[in-house]
Amino acid sequence: MSSWTKICSFVVIFFFISSCADYKPVIDFRGSEKKGADLERYDDDLSSCKKLAEQTVPNAEHNIEKVLILPQETERALIIKKCLTGRGWSVVR
Repeated sequence: MSSWTKICSFVVIFFFISSCADYKPVIDFRGSEKKGADLERYDDDLSSCKKLAEQTVPNAEHNIEKVLILPQETERALIIKKCLTGRGWSVVR
C-alpha cells in the first residue's frame, strides 16, 4: 500500500471516529431545580437546543471543528450550553 493511500485511509477513519463524538452536557440537576428549571423537560430542552445549534452551524463547519478541537468546545456545544443556561439549566461542562 502506498503512503498516500495510508494517509487517506487514516484521515477517513479519523473522520468516522470523530463523527461519533458528540457533545453531552453535564447538568447539575439540584442547582437547576433551585434556578427554576422543570426537571421533566430536560430531554425536550436538550433536543430543542441541539436542533437550534444544528441550524446555526453548518455540518461541514461542525465536522472540521470536531477534528480540530474537543467536542465540548465546538461552536455547536457553546450554543447548546447557552441555550440550556437560558432555559434555567445549570450546565457544569
